[in-house]
Amino acid sequence: MPKPARTALALIALTCIYGCDPTQPLLGPREVDVTPARRATIAEVVDHQGLLVAPARIEVVARTDGYLLERRFEDGSTIEQNQVLFVLESEPYELEVEEAQARLEAAEAAHRLAKAEIVKTEQEAAIAGAAPVALLD
Repeated sequence: MPKPARTALALIALTCIYGCDPTQPLLGPREVDVTPARRATIAEVVDHQGLLVAPARIEVVARTDGYLLERRFEDGSTIEQNQVLFVLESEPYELEVEEAQARLEAAEAAHRLAKAEIVKTEQEAAIAGAAPVALLD
């Protein structure tokens, strides 16, 4: 008989001899806790994994220089189209507008003066008997 078969036969014989000891008491059924069934509503919970992606990603770039007075949003918050995000100091821009208005008024005054000089020159030419400027064009 091969060696592995002899080893298996010896283990079976030892199990039968020592495992079936008539002096050992027989084990009865084990005690089990039993809970009666009851009706209840069970909330169904489902876990899902996913990836959230914003519908649009906008890069905010300043169109002008200036000192920041106020920031009107929180990082990660949802913003609406045309929503004001930053408030800049307005004084430098107001001064530029005033300067531009002053230059405009000066240019309008120079225009009025040039028109008045044309009228004066035409009147002097008419007195001197020269041809009107309109006929020379």
